[in-house]
Amino acid sequence: MRWSYLSIIIILLSPFGLAKNIDSLKAKIISVENLLIEAKEELKTEQEKYPIFVIYGEIKDRDGDALTIWGSALPINNDYGLTGTVLEYNNITIINPDKAQIHYNSYSGGHHYYLGKIYSKNLFNVDVPVRWYGDLPQKDKIRLEELKQQVQSLKAQEVELSDKWNSIMYNNSFNEAKGYFKEKNYRGTINSLEKAKLYATSNSEINSLMFNTYVEFTNYYSNQKDYDNSLLVIKEAMLLLGLKPEQSEVFKKFYYNCSKEKAEENYSLKKYRKAIEYYQECVLYNKANIEQVKEKYAQSFIYLGDEDLNNGNIVEAKEEYTKAHEIDNSTTIQISEKLSPFKRSAFLYGAASIIPGLGQIIQGDSKNAITHFAIFGISFIGGIYLHNIANSGYNDYKNATSEADAVNQYDLANKKLNISNALFGLSGIVVIYSIIDSYLNIRNINKDYEINLNNYSYSTLREKNIYSLSFKLFF
Repeated sequence: MRWSYLSIIIILLSPFGLAKNIDSLKAKIISVENLLIEAKEELKTEQEKYPIFVIYGEIKDRDGDALTIWGSALPINNDYGLTGTVLEYNNITIINPDKAQIHYNSYSGGHHYYLGKIYSKNLFNVDVPVRWYGDLPQKDKIRLEELKQQVQSLKAQEVELSDKWNSIMYNNSFNEAKGYFKEKNYRGTINSLEKAKLYATSNSEINSLMFNTYVEFTNYYSNQKDYDNSLLVIKEAMLLLGLKPEQSEVFKKFYYNCSKEKAEENYSLKKYRKAIEYYQECVLYNKANIEQVKEKYAQSFIYLGDEDLNNGNIVEAKEEYTKAHEIDNSTTIQISEKLSPFKRSAFLYGAASIIPGLGQIIQGDSKNAITHFAIFGISFIGGIYLHNIANSGYNDYKNATSEADAVNQYDLANKKLNISNALFGLSGIVVIYSIIDSYLNIRNINKDYEINLNNYSYSTLREKNIYSLSFKLFF
């Protein structure tokens, strides 16, 4: 068997055996891999024929190059089911023992192959087993060494053939990529370079051609004003590993220019939400870029705020205006002017409530308006009514014919007058309360149209980690 392996190896190592054809080379690699598997299996089988044991025990006899001990033999691989394992003390003979492990009357830790078992008579003339351990027989030593050399030789051959395979596959893929690049088939170039990476992952010429391909790919779409696809290509390029800082800067500039073009296009079409998305992309890799686009960027938010304001979405409008101000603080006056017409005069609405409920009814608060007016009307009319009755009572008091009748008429008229005054006082309180309520309510309403524009920041423009971008590429 070993001569057949050696013959095949010689053939494979010869120039004639190393065919240039890829299919032929692949077949040779598979052949060597199969031979290597077979050689390893044969080596494993040979090694398992003679497992190695660690031997401990008490020395009973010394006879030249042999020791007889009463001891145990444990397999070094802890497979206690192996033939030759002695767990309890028993008769053991060691051929060519390790002298370093021989002590006064004991033997400890010697490593030996199991050679077999014989039976011998003991002192009682009874057959007892005696297990033999020692070095491998010479022929088996030679066989194991041959197999080990064969395995090493096949491994070297496998590496050599694999390197040649990788070299051929790399050259084919890289040359294919260069052909695609000349034809301006950029996607084909990238795919071929990715294949080439499988065979030479740290090749500088791959990285150089990959960079140039993405640059031209980006320019191709930009020249056609297809900025969306251009941005997708740039994002893909930015995710490439091993991109140098100066190369990253090139793509960042591309990214800014393409995003700005798309933002301006959508701004001119009054697609402000879409414009904002692209303005945000403009500052994705460099916050300082906001200085070049902040005017229209902020105006886009203001236009969205106007839409919300006209549709009665006050909260949303204030959010849009606030974002606009965060981008460009020169918009303070413009934003204030947009909100001012919606504010109401607290003084005038308060003054209107001199007639209780009038201020509330103008504000749309009909429930409180009715309540205020009803209480005021009832108390005021009741006051007038009781005041008239009190005056009539005083006339009766003046016309009384007896002292007792005069006192009674006077007390009755006085009580009604006091109640009348109380009702007049209540109506006055209602007027004051209605004025204050109307004033405060308008103040609260006006707060909905107030924005704190004292703080200026770029909080809406957070830089993003370019390696955590999530996007979908269409090819």
